[in-house]
Formats: sequence, structure tokens, C-alpha cells
Amino acid sequence: VHYDGYLYPSGDEFDSSRKRHSPFTFNLSKGEVIKAWDIGIATIRRGEKASLLCAPDYAYGESGSPPSIPKNATLRFEIEGLNIEPPHQTIAERIESATKSKEEGNALFKEKKFEEAIDSYRQGIKTLDYRWGATPIEEKNIETLRVILNSNAAMCSLKTNNLNAAVKFCNTAIELDPFNTKALYRLSEAYIGLSNFDKATEVINKCLEVIIYNDFLFSK
Repeated sequence: VHYDGYLYPSGDEFDSSRKRHSPFTFNLSKGEVIKAWDIGIATIRRGEKASLLCAPDYAYGESGSPPSIPKNATLRFEIEGLNIEPPHQTIAERIESATKSKEEGNALFKEKKFEEAIDSYRQGIKTLDYRWGATPIEEKNIETLRVILNSNAAMCSLKTNNLNAAVKFCNTAIELDPFNTKALYRLSEAYIGLSNFDKATEVINKCLEVIIYNDFLFSK
């Protein structure tokens, strides 16, 4: 790809492959680039141009990339796809691989190997980052798996007292499925552990609303 990178919203340019006259080459979904690129560039076809606005968590996060990129920076990239080839795995193979990661994580959880379980769940989550060309049924399966993987990783994070990680995993699961009571309950536990009782109360109330609503539906 060719790209120009800018700090957002200032517009200060920090890098440009075009000005170096040297296209940038990398492998998708291998952790060689920031998460926003793995996700965003997977949707770009050869010859297409796109703008990517990358939140800090999907860019360089709290560490930044000194000296040109400060910590917690939002970035904007103007990208041109020159020669983009999809990963070798098909979508079906990726779903199968992520399912295996989930099962491995579950087995490690039962053995109380929580850190290793988190690694397995993370691997499953990463495997599902690339989903260009998925059918509607595959998309549904991917979203379901992503919810489970993030919710399970949150549980392991609670077990290791990594409460901030638990919050992030739960929020990702809830973004995908706002009515997931497991993720909501685990998020409330994380907030209680962080002594953020207002947030915990808000999440618990939301969880109770979902439970009451589900009970109402099943009673019909």
C-alpha cells in the first residue's frame, strides 16, 4: 500500500510512503501493523483509496510511537491499495480456528491457567479480525464467537485482577451484543473492583432490565 499518516485533528503529517517513493508491504492479520490497519485494509481492494480514522486503542495506545506519535493519539491515514491479497485462510477456516482457540481457552480456564486462557481467547479474537467476503451466516457466526471470546477473556481478567482489561473485554462484547447478561454482569464486577460504584450500579441496572425483559418474552 501507499499511505500518508496524520495526527488527528491537527492534521500534522508524521509519515508518508509516497514521499519516500516506497510502498509499504506487510502481512494482514499477523500483528505486523496497528490493529486499525489489520481491520481496515482488509476491506480495501486493489486500486481503491480509503481514509482510516484510528482511535488510540486501535493505533499506538498509551505508549505512542515517539518521537512523531504522542501517547493516546488519534490518527488518520490516507491509503491506496496497490496489491492487496487476502490471507490464505478462508472465512470458514478462520471461524474453525477461532472456535478451536475458544475451546483451548475454556480448557485452560478449567485448569485455572487464566493467563494462558486469555492468550488463547486473544488469538481467537485476532483470527476473526479479517472477515472480508463473509456470507451473512458467517458474519453472524463471527459476531457470536467474538462476543463469547471477549466475555470469556473478561472472566479470566477478573480472576487475575486485571480489572481494566476486564472492562475493555466486556465493553467490546457489549458493543456487539448489548443484551449479553454475562458480559454486563462481569463488567459490573470489574467496576466494583475498581471502586467505580456509580458505573457498577448503572451496569447492574441495565443487566436487571435485560433479565426482566427476557423473562417477559419467555412468559409469552
